[in-house]
Amino acid sequence: MRANVRASCDHLRHGSAILEELIANHGLLVVGAEYCLETGKVDFFNGVPTECE
Repeated sequence: MRANVRASCDHLRHGSAILEELIANHGLLVVGAEYCLETGKVDFFNGVPTECE
């Protein structure tokens, strides 16, 4: 599942010139996460800035 999230984030980051420009110049972040239905917890693990971890 996490591999799929990482691949999806990578596709979003590099699959669109508009998104690439927003990421490079305007601070847009594409962040991957896993949601647990049982607990409601969200675990962010791909693309999260180190100061937010």
